[in-house]
Amino acid sequence: MKHPPKATEVKSRFSDLEALQEIEGLLSQRKALEQHADSIPAQIDAAKRQLEAIGGQILDAEMELLTAPEKSIPKITKQRDDLETQQVECELRIRRLQTQLAAIEARAPEIDEKITVAIGFVKLEATIASEEIQAALAEDIRRDVAALRRTYAKVRTLQALVPMPRTSDFLLDAYVPDIESCMRVDNGATHYNTAPNLLAEKNSDTERAAVEIAEALKPITDALHVCRAHRPYVPIAKRPQPYQFRGSNQGPARGLGSPIGEPAPPIPVNHPEPTFKGYKTAEAYQIKGDQSGIRTQQAAAAEMDMGRAIMQAAESREH
Repeated sequence: MKHPPKATEVKSRFSDLEALQEIEGLLSQRKALEQHADSIPAQIDAAKRQLEAIGGQILDAEMELLTAPEKSIPKITKQRDDLETQQVECELRIRRLQTQLAAIEARAPEIDEKITVAIGFVKLEATIASEEIQAALAEDIRRDVAALRRTYAKVRTLQALVPMPRTSDFLLDAYVPDIESCMRVDNGATHYNTAPNLLAEKNSDTERAAVEIAEALKPITDALHVCRAHRPYVPIAKRPQPYQFRGSNQGPARGLGSPIGEPAPPIPVNHPEPTFKGYKTAEAYQIKGDQSGIRTQQAAAAEMDMGRAIMQAAESREH
């Protein structure tokens, strides 16, 4: 199995990374360019002041030519010509400096863009290197935590056999996460880490450590087990009795030690007779159209008159 490189071995090769060399060259170029650009405004200001002074000297020479004697005119004229030459050179220098500044400012964004790309590669190399070192450190942590894990197992066994507040708090707070899976979660109400606790892992070493504590405390734990099984004496009269259904005369009567006597006669129950006697079916049905129950002569005559009127109406429709 190939083990991750040690931290010192990983560091020794970082200086040869191409990304680091490239970003170093770009930053040096950018620094030199920026320094040159920063110096140009001062040079332009100095050239402008010199140009202004030369202009004043040329004006003085022109004024002097107006009042100078004839024999001094050639000398003054030569001085004026020299000043005009210096004036032209100064103007050219100013334009050249301005052109340089414009060129530098136009090129600076290109270098900045290259630097931005190079920074991305540097960050990528940093991530790769960090992961390699992290893997090496994770192995170191897992190796070094083995001894502490045995002690943690002893504390865990001690708490299981003889619970104590301090050992309980220690087991709750003692936590060594695995660096490769370490991730802290904060949901607003609480926060926790999803990485497993390297101290809580169990193996043959932790089992042997737990057995050591268990054997050392065996006399005490046996005594505690007996103590937990102890119950105070309860008088016979206060001990729970077998359950007995109410109304039953079987089994011993509580406190009497003998069966209960014969049961009392049942309580008489009155059954009231229903008030509804049923429908009367023996008598003949009577039509009660006139509310009297008897068909009178007036009712029969009225029915005959109605029949005669119906027949007459039918005959009139036929004619």
